[in-house]
Amino acid sequence: MKSKKGLMFELLIFVAIIILLVYAFTVLYQKHGQFPPGYRIGDRQFSLMSAIQEAEVALFYVDQSADYMFDKSINELAKKGGIFVENNCGIFNGANVWYTVERADSGYRETDCFDDAKVQDNLKEIFDENLDAYLGDNPYNLPKNNYEYKVENSQITGFAKADLVIDIKRKN
Repeated sequence: MKSKKGLMFELLIFVAIIILLVYAFTVLYQKHGQFPPGYRIGDRQFSLMSAIQEAEVALFYVDQSADYMFDKSINELAKKGGIFVENNCGIFNGANVWYTVERADSGYRETDCFDDAKVQDNLKEIFDENLDAYLGDNPYNLPKNNYEYKVENSQITGFAKADLVIDIKRKN
């Protein structure tokens, strides 16, 4: 058999729970008016996931564009002989000469005219121009002139100067 103290305690707990539930209901009901009509649970999360997917597609587009433009830039650089300005060794058949061997009084004199740093700078310049031209017509609103490059072992690595901005918006 329950005592009067136990019954009073149960009644007090029951009343407290009812008051808390009514309070929680009113707070949530007031906050519900902040959502636009037609709002469904999960819309914001779905919009966020869609934005993440759109960003991944845009980054893949930049990656593939850079891959294609690197091959094109190497080809253009090779057509010019690696350097766009005439070097000390001269030009042969429209291309810069990289190495010469000349007769001298004491035998042969060899001259190395290939400047690796200059070729890398020219590659970065050509690549930047080609990539910006290619990215100018993109469906993802990618920024132009947004990359810095580093060339190592016939590979070019790009670093973005500014972040890619994707709007998170509710899809109807």
